[in-house]
Amino acid sequence: MERRQFKTARIDLLSQLNESNFWENIDKINRELAAYSSEEPDDIPLKNHPDTLALRLLARHFDPRYLGEIATAAIARRLPDGGFDIKQITGKLGLFTYATITSEECVGGVNIATDQRVAALQIGETAVPLSPETLLQLDIEKPTPDENPNDTFSYIMNQVREIGALRTKPSYQAASPSEQTTLEIKAVKDINQCLDAIANDNTVSIVTLHPELKYDDDTARGSIRAQNISVEIRDNYPHFLIIDTDSFVHAIPYGGVIDIEITDEPVDIDINVIDFFNDETIRNRIDYIESTTYCSEDDLAELIKDLEKTIGDNFCQDGIFSGAGMLYRKESSGDIKGEDAKFTLLSRGLDVLEIDGERKLVIALEDSNNPAGDPLYIIPDTTHLNQCVRKNAPRAMEFEPDCDLIECLRSAASAAEKLIKSDDFINADDIEQQQRMLDEEEAIDKAMSKLVYTFDNLYQGYQIRCTAKKCWAIPVDVYKSYSSKDIASLPTATLEPGKEIFEINGDAVEFFVPEMIDQKEKITSAADFPLSRGQPMLRITDASSGEPTYYLVPIDGFLSIAPVV
Repeated sequence: MERRQFKTARIDLLSQLNESNFWENIDKINRELAAYSSEEPDDIPLKNHPDTLALRLLARHFDPRYLGEIATAAIARRLPDGGFDIKQITGKLGLFTYATITSEECVGGVNIATDQRVAALQIGETAVPLSPETLLQLDIEKPTPDENPNDTFSYIMNQVREIGALRTKPSYQAASPSEQTTLEIKAVKDINQCLDAIANDNTVSIVTLHPELKYDDDTARGSIRAQNISVEIRDNYPHFLIIDTDSFVHAIPYGGVIDIEITDEPVDIDINVIDFFNDETIRNRIDYIESTTYCSEDDLAELIKDLEKTIGDNFCQDGIFSGAGMLYRKESSGDIKGEDAKFTLLSRGLDVLEIDGERKLVIALEDSNNPAGDPLYIIPDTTHLNQCVRKNAPRAMEFEPDCDLIECLRSAASAAEKLIKSDDFINADDIEQQQRMLDEEEAIDKAMSKLVYTFDNLYQGYQIRCTAKKCWAIPVDVYKSYSSKDIASLPTATLEPGKEIFEINGDAVEFFVPEMIDQKEKITSAADFPLSRGQPMLRITDASSGEPTYYLVPIDGFLSIAPVV
């Protein structure tokens, strides 16, 4: 694959930042910094420390590729007469940091100077305070190859080289260990997102290896047929982590890869379940299990464990089974009833049940969108199934339904309500202090982190399904015209005919107290929370229809939340 020549490009970094929620995060961090501006750094709690807040910005918004590159910034400064002075500075791009600015307040006819810490970006020797009014332009001049993500190999290798080059930059070497680690994690995350978009699309990639590359057994290999490619740091050096089409994992130093070719060949991961269980060795083990009438639960578990060793430990645990035939469920009476049905269900392992008077080995299944429901079962043979195919489960399905998340959200809601009704909250100085008290509530912070981790990481790319007893449905385009009191006065959404609960599908989920958003005045009583009653609510965005809609779900009416897979 052709490698393209490098040239110097001017990159509008400010536009890239504007595309994210950068200024919202800056505003929040500046509020946290302001709360402790009068404190010495050593006296500030760790979670609110300026270094911690700068590190948070680094992890969310800094592109490690640009560290140490020449940056040009246009900075506005307000003059005493109310006008603005605009100057341009040029220097090497550093990390997010903080600066102290001095302002004057007139108190009793006397001008008093006050110091306040604010988020800043280091450019050369200057820490530039960050606000939309201050930072007007931010450009980077960087040597970059003239290529796009379709030039697969050269593009990927250039991205990986950036990780190696990062470690050699003086700005990186001068950074703290925490900053260095954050930069590395961000760089690896960025390249892996690139690989997911380019290479990991359920097609085979041909990875050509350097002819002198030796494996641990001192053998050489020309290429690897890969179903998944990612990058990680091993022994302080970037490695390709390659999963081949036989699911073996190879860790290859990036210098050992000389080409990556993306093909249209689909990754063949489908297994014909009926044929698989017709294998003579497997069939004999099943017959023995089914004929062993008198054995303890421990003995039965051991027999099933031996069978799993034969068929592979992950055959059931990591599989999606699709097919048609008899699908069995256990009634409340204990009887096993079957129905002819089509199914696509997640497997949870093997079991033995008495069905129609006979002991049968079964595969236990569950509906991923109804994890609390009773298990379902199939008998893997030609008598009971017309067809059945096993596929590898998507990454999101590798994780058990997180019932702990639901409990976590409810605990946070309860903690928030208790806080808001407390004397400390009501007697706080102002709304800013009240907001900080909510932000610092441990149960709320834990719930927010768990929600973000679950849906932004584990289930990234999947829609969200929520079930609830009640909710409010507000079109996105008119949402901001409603106050919380207005929404509370509206009727809840109308259930579809025959439905007893709401089923909400969406693209994003948030957890917040709606009355606290853009609140300008201090909260004086619980009556200031007409909609939420002081509890954070879920807001699920459904952008799939012609009229994008926000669904507001109170926690006391909330039943379940899961990805749609």
